[in-house]
Amino acid sequence: MPPPGDPAVLRSLAVTDWPNRDQVLWSAAKMKVSIFADGGRASNWAASSIRTGERVYGLWLSWLGETGTAMEVEPAARFPKDRLAQYLNYLSSRFSVGGVGFQLHLISRMVFCMTGVRLTDVTRVANRAAAAAHAGRNIDGRLVSSGDLVRLGLNLMSGIDVSAANRTDLVTYRDGLMIAMLAARPIRRAELLALRIGENISRTGGVYSVYLNKERRKTKRPIDFSYPAYLSEFIDSYVESVLPRLRVSKTPTLLTRNAFWVSREGSPLSQGVVSCRLSALTKRYLGRDVSPHLFRHCVGTSIAILAPMDVGIIRDVLGHTSHRTGEKYYNLAKQASAMRRLQSVVLGDREDESD
Repeated sequence: MPPPGDPAVLRSLAVTDWPNRDQVLWSAAKMKVSIFADGGRASNWAASSIRTGERVYGLWLSWLGETGTAMEVEPAARFPKDRLAQYLNYLSSRFSVGGVGFQLHLISRMVFCMTGVRLTDVTRVANRAAAAAHAGRNIDGRLVSSGDLVRLGLNLMSGIDVSAANRTDLVTYRDGLMIAMLAARPIRRAELLALRIGENISRTGGVYSVYLNKERRKTKRPIDFSYPAYLSEFIDSYVESVLPRLRVSKTPTLLTRNAFWVSREGSPLSQGVVSCRLSALTKRYLGRDVSPHLFRHCVGTSIAILAPMDVGIIRDVLGHTSHRTGEKYYNLAKQASAMRRLQSVVLGDREDESD
């Protein structure tokens, strides 16, 4: 039967509110490798993955507490099939099928990192939910060409006089630049939000160059590339005029002082806001709801359709890895070249001046 109370009121428990045993095990799992220790099983997790894992696991613990489950038992012993079925029902009341699979999969990974025990029943249910979500997903109807995305971003910015713009127009300019930059160089959403002026993005000659180290990347491999020259004037206007005016409503902090992307209120821009804004704008102007991650699908599809002879650059453009190649280190030069070649593929009518 479903848990008592209104499911919507349950909140994820902060790590400090977890059972003491869970706190100790998770702390050990996150321990970094050093000359004195091998490190925990989650030692190579990105900071964003750790935060997400803690939030998902905290919700599981909150639900257990709500149902009166004894918390003295080991984390891996809290998953009898009837309880798993109840939690599955609870998650289904709050999340999509794909979301349910993601939650269960992450809980399974957390428990393994903490205890070394593999929760086969949980993983099996998570895999089935993920497969069902994938089968029911239709992204083909949401894809557009990367060229259309770039042009949408440029059009949104071109109609705004940043020197006289109100806050709404400033936000629109920011969103237009984000669309153009993401379409031109399809890095992941978290990587886009990790851009810091003077730290990992800076003007080099006539273009803006980006270097993201392995800690900033999901693949744990660094990336180095430049944005096409035709974006430089738009980025200049954003950095010099738009960004300072968005920040005025809030005193800069360590989080926002050199952040490339900030919200309407001057605070750090969240991944959720980025998704909502980009989906809404692409739906309004292109008739397709293109989420940030779908920008990557759009690039791959554009290359395959418009330049099938260049499909080999897709792996490097999107930063994918291949188990067959067994490459230990990422080839930065090859990826930078692929990024530049991408522009001539999706915008054949515009010369890429960054070469």
